[in-house]
Amino acid sequence: MTVDENRLFVFSGRQEDFIIRVFDTDGRLLKPVTMEYQRPKWTDTFKKEVTQWAKQWTRFRGLPVEVEKLLEFPRYLPAIRNVIAKDSNVYVQTYKKKNNRSEFFIFDRNGKMVNKLFLPDASPYKVKTNPDITFTITGNKYYYLVENLEKEEWELHETSL
Repeated sequence: MTVDENRLFVFSGRQEDFIIRVFDTDGRLLKPVTMEYQRPKWTDTFKKEVTQWAKQWTRFRGLPVEVEKLLEFPRYLPAIRNVIAKDSNVYVQTYKKKNNRSEFFIFDRNGKMVNKLFLPDASPYKVKTNPDITFTITGNKYYYLVENLEKEEWELHETSL
């Protein structure tokens, strides 16, 4: 969920189509942001990455065998990973990757797609486990946090759109 000016943008993060529901300040449902989108399949490589990540994740550390039993991999990843509304645009991050960068779609406030690009993946998580927005967009700049494990601190990075 994200808010920009007088609109609320909501997506479920579930295994559904590319749909972002839009509400006005009175709670009335407006025209949703939608598009035809082929969700990426879970590859064996990504399954292994997620399994390794989950075993090392703080919440599961010390439970490596149990973690593997808990993990379920549906055939496809969700269509949408994160959404942020900023500067009269809606920025949608998906799970598709290219050269270690995440796919983003930019929509105007009326739901028309105006751009598609790949930006650095700011999330420390392999999959969305909770609202994990570690980026923001403003003034045609993409600001994101990267965890530096050696220094045990977060670093702020910036990329032009």
